[in-house]
Amino acid sequence: MTPPQQHIARHAPIRDGISPRQTLSEIREGIGCGRLLAWRLFQRDLKTEFVDSYLGYLWNFAAPLVIAGAFLVLRSGGLIDADNLPIPFGAYVMYGILLLEFFMQTVLRGMTVLRRSGVLVTNAFTVPEALVMADLLRTGFDMCCQSLILLIASIWVGAIDPGGFLLYLLLTPLLGLFGYGIGLLLATINVVYRDGELLVQNMMRPLIFICPTFYRPADPESFLYWLDTVNPMAIFMNNLRLLATLGEWHSPLALAVTSSIGLLVLCLGWYMFHVTIRLASERL
Repeated sequence: MTPPQQHIARHAPIRDGISPRQTLSEIREGIGCGRLLAWRLFQRDLKTEFVDSYLGYLWNFAAPLVIAGAFLVLRSGGLIDADNLPIPFGAYVMYGILLLEFFMQTVLRGMTVLRRSGVLVTNAFTVPEALVMADLLRTGFDMCCQSLILLIASIWVGAIDPGGFLLYLLLTPLLGLFGYGIGLLLATINVVYRDGELLVQNMMRPLIFICPTFYRPADPESFLYWLDTVNPMAIFMNNLRLLATLGEWHSPLALAVTSSIGLLVLCLGWYMFHVTIRLASERL
């Protein structure tokens, strides 16, 4: 039986200066021959993260749940006006916080894929697509765990539509792919200048206030109301939240356009990652 590493070596893209058509062909081949390695990397990632933790993956939700709890306290104290929300405030904040956290995690995961891969990146026989597919598997795992928590919370507060929640499960991966595509576009730069990762982390913190995480803009003349209609994260958040809880769309056309842009960003990021990974490996 051929060892997995030898199988990967025969299909690894090792040429430089190739045409876009050849690059796309190599990406397709990499997806085919890198599946086994991607699965092993995904399993290793989970084992490495949770090996010394009793609560394991639940710690990933500690910060979002604490933040959501803080907003609930502010709401109960009358410091936040949530009378114009279409769903119960608890569900509104929970969905907003966890969707925002999911998006931020996918962006940072894409940005750090080269740094996290270490020796694999410097190995000339490693298929770049295996690294991406392993991260996408982890993104899917994150989404499943998050959706389970949201399902329990929605049932608890009595804000759930079964058919809408199924649509939520089908559409939420598009948000993760959008974020991961953005991260891939910045991955090579992040190898050369880690300031990019730190800058993105700090820029993401205000998103909790810029996005409709715990409020809904009521004044059509306000800047936040305009931002709510053009902000991709807000478009995803508004549609997915209403679908899961009420089975209603907020702006389906805007969601379709934003999702299409997200897929294009992912394709472009994946292409750039494949082309520049060898150059980036010299910096590791």
